Amino acid sequence: MSSATATDARPTLTLPEDRRRSPRRPASGWAMIAFTSDHTPGRLVPVDLVDESPIGVGVMSRQRVDVGDRFELFRGSTPWPANNGRVVRCEACEGGYFIGLALQVRAVAAA
Repeated sequence: MSSATATDARPTLTLPEDRRRSPRRPASGWAMIAFTSDHTPGRLVPVDLVDESPIGVGVMSRQRVDVGDRFELFRGSTPWPANNGRVVRCEACEGGYFIGLALQVRAVAAA
C-alpha cells in the first residue's frame, strides 16, 4: 500500500466500541507486518497506519487476519521489528479490514 492510499482514500471508521484503555492519536504512513499463528505459516502484509496509543496500533489492510494471530510490525525500511504483540480485532470495512493490534509491553528492570 502506498502512503497516497493512507492520506487520499482513508475510509471513515465507525467501530461499535473503543476498547483501548489509552487515548488514540492519528497515525499516517505505511508499514509491513509479519503475521504468524499456530495454524498457518507466517505471511508479510502491507498496511496503512490509522492510529496508535502506548498499548495498541490500528491499521488498514486488504487482507483479513485472525484474532489471536501474533505479529511483528516493521516501520519504514528498517529490518528490525518496531513492535510485536497479538491481533485483537479484524473487522471488514470500506476498503478492506480494520485490524486492531495489542502491543506486547516489555517490562523494564529497575536499576
